[in-house]
Amino acid sequence: MAKQCAYERYSLNQGDFYADNGGCTACGAPQAEAPDLIEHAKEDNHCYFRKQPVTEAEIDRAIGAMMVSCVDALRYGGTDEEIIRRLYENGMAQLCDRKPQKAYAVVIRNKVSFFYTGTLQEIVDALKRYLLRITSHMVITHEAIDSDNRFRFVQRWYPDIPGSIYDGMPIGPQEMSIIVKPERGIADESAGRSCLLYDFLQQDDRISHVQWRSLDIGNTTIYTKPF
Repeated sequence: MAKQCAYERYSLNQGDFYADNGGCTACGAPQAEAPDLIEHAKEDNHCYFRKQPVTEAEIDRAIGAMMVSCVDALRYGGTDEEIIRRLYENGMAQLCDRKPQKAYAVVIRNKVSFFYTGTLQEIVDALKRYLLRITSHMVITHEAIDSDNRFRFVQRWYPDIPGSIYDGMPIGPQEMSIIVKPERGIADESAGRSCLLYDFLQQDDRISHVQWRSLDIGNTTIYTKPF
């Protein structure tokens, strides 16, 4: 397998998943996604993988940390074709040091449906609280709920930098869907935002029957997770 590119690893990294030296802005989002794998060095607050993922759940968290990094600071330098496939399908080919053995199409899973108990306002408020806890400079703007119980808000990493739009709507009794899409003026970060939404849905016991779909390929293919 041919090498695609060469990056300088931060010195404390040991293994296939690593942080690019000097690429970290200390945003805290990757560590929040994978606290058992990633930490920040005491010397300069640079993030790094203190532990390499081994189990399927750990690999999920490592890929999730790459997805939520706002500056593409985390990379994969290994040769595992399954991990490379997952990164390519999530539009993160630029974060792989090596090219895949096959061609993989990008499949952004940016629509989720689920059943929930409680009110729509409770779910919306819980989601906003979860996002705001990720890092201190996260902001939520343009909040609205209309007469049809459709809701929308914008999540931004910083107040003046465009972020992602969360559009939600009821689709049945105690059932709703949420679509994540980029705000105008930025590259499509829907994969990373879907990862954050996945984490929220996993930890809220009022939510069940979660199904992910890609708007790009229609609603017929269902996934259990967005990565």
